[in-house]
Amino acid sequence: SIADRVKVILADGVITQAEREDLYQVLSKLIGGTPEETGSAGGLSTTLPTDSIDTLYFSTQKFCFTGAFVYGPREKCETTIKKFGGIPSATVTKDLNYLVIGSLASRDWIASSHGRKIEKAMYYRDRGSSVLIIKEEDWVKFV
Repeated sequence: SIADRVKVILADGVITQAEREDLYQVLSKLIGGTPEETGSAGGLSTTLPTDSIDTLYFSTQKFCFTGAFVYGPREKCETTIKKFGGIPSATVTKDLNYLVIGSLASRDWIASSHGRKIEKAMYYRDRGSSVLIIKEEDWVKFV
């Protein structure tokens, strides 16, 4: 949660520039930026292509993360995966099991770098890969 992220930032009594910028980016993405920045009053212009899941397996499964996460920085997500026996991956490959999309994904995801990961996962899936593209909130339910 945002509150947990702020607690971590304040824990040592010093707010670094990197922490300040990270929190600013998270909050900006959470509220969708300003109309001046986005040209929109809100809402995603393109729907993210995610799968619904009832179960999530961690042990020996490969996970790739894309976008920004309310859960915390990508390193925290990857550490959590390792704790449950999963394998973090920096890139989308044909043997990837899960691509997790951060809740703070850009409304312009298709033109962003994490949009390329989504496109690559869809490409592999169209060619027989069983990669699942899931939302952060679905991933967090199983953590």
